[in-house]
Amino acid sequence: MKRLSLAIAVIIGLTTRAMAEWEDEATQEKNELFTQATELIKAERYDDALKVLETAGALEPPDADTLNLLGFTYRKLGEYGKAGELYNKALQLQPTHMGALEYQGELFLLLGDLSAAEENLKKLKKLCPAGCKERSKLEQTIRATNYVK
Repeated sequence: MKRLSLAIAVIIGLTTRAMAEWEDEATQEKNELFTQATELIKAERYDDALKVLETAGALEPPDADTLNLLGFTYRKLGEYGKAGELYNKALQLQPTHMGALEYQGELFLLLGDLSAAEENLKKLKKLCPAGCKERSKLEQTIRATNYVK
């Protein structure tokens, strides 16, 4: 009985270790793809970034960062409906995701919905009362689109 218990413990330990290594490799691969997509976005190669992000999203259950960048990419490609869906999903997973709040606010402005953009700005002001880049960028975008009251 002791041998059986020991064998089961060893199998469980090895399985747990193998799963942890697999998860580490998957996370590393996803991080590399995420970095690659970010570089493509900076270069305004949105079609290429989309392909990379879709690969990254397939590696594990969706996360707010990937959904947010996918939304950004679709928005830059002019696919506003898809972008909106992805921002919503990102914010469902992580309601305080400041990047998604900023980008969704910018999408609202593109769609002519000033009040929704201002709601996102209010959320960002609560999340970073001393200021943060997401808040500043959304404020600038609102000003640039002549919506400032």
